[in-house]
Amino acid sequence: MIGIRRSAYLVAIWLMFQCCVASAAEPATAAIGGFEVKFVDVNGIKTRYYDQGSGDPLLLVHGGPWEGTSSANDWSRNIEGLSKEFRVFAPDKLGNGVTGNPDRAAEADFTMAGQIKHLARFIETMDVGPVNIVAHAEGDISLFLAVERPDLVKSLVLFSSNIAAPDVGEDSRKEALAECPWEVYGQEIGPWLDEVICRYESLSYGDAHLSDEFIVALQTMNLDPKVQWTRFYRDGGAGAPFVANIDNWRDAMHARIRDNGELEIPVLLIWARNDPTHPLERSMALYDILAEHNPSVQTLMINHAGHYAFREKPDEFNFAIIRFIRAWRALGEIG
Repeated sequence: MIGIRRSAYLVAIWLMFQCCVASAAEPATAAIGGFEVKFVDVNGIKTRYYDQGSGDPLLLVHGGPWEGTSSANDWSRNIEGLSKEFRVFAPDKLGNGVTGNPDRAAEADFTMAGQIKHLARFIETMDVGPVNIVAHAEGDISLFLAVERPDLVKSLVLFSSNIAAPDVGEDSRKEALAECPWEVYGQEIGPWLDEVICRYESLSYGDAHLSDEFIVALQTMNLDPKVQWTRFYRDGGAGAPFVANIDNWRDAMHARIRDNGELEIPVLLIWARNDPTHPLERSMALYDILAEHNPSVQTLMINHAGHYAFREKPDEFNFAIIRFIRAWRALGEIG
């Protein structure tokens, strides 16, 4: 069934992509969902973002490693609903999506620490801090942003926090991706799309959230020379010293939270019952660290949902975010 659907995707996406490329007079913005794309200069980095709604600022931080095609498009099924309650900002992280790469001379910025600095400067550039943050997977570097810059963050929601959480418990990511080795990074539209669709399907409980528009935008970014340079720098070892010491860095950040009580804001940890990448033990280990000195830490499990639960069940996910922030605002914990 998956193979048939993937083949149908490839034909449909190829035709749609060729149409988009042929008609594009300027570099594609890879926008989806009917949302207007905006750009802002963040300390010399051209940064793509969505800006919807009004009111209390809410920053959505997408997941994904230094692969290049991860982007704020991940939040396309959440932005409209959340914008009825908040002013929603959804930027592409440094070196991801359509946001620019760091200068090659600044190799230290090809790291999670560099992405944290970029997020902080984005908030400052937009002049909207402190903000509420909702972060997915690798976007959970937002936890460490909240520790380093408590003046910029007033509440935090972390979903599937594999980077922020201690590496405990046995996940089934390898088994889930057994048919998706992710070996093709080239510009061939067939093989690359075949792999990326397989990954999204395999990590999801249900794949109805994978629209043609979403996949076309992935391929648009995949063909962008900027993304090719992202991979070139990453594969060339940019930021290697930080990567080699990431466990020590994370342990030091955990110690600041657990031993020094440096995180006092309301925090909600969400995980999905059917996420093969994030076992329950990982969330509970992170909960124990955060809750040592902070009584405003809560947890929530979403059933029948996978690694992209916020896309699979956007209404349920959005309601959890709105309810969480409303509650702590009513208690005077969030300004």
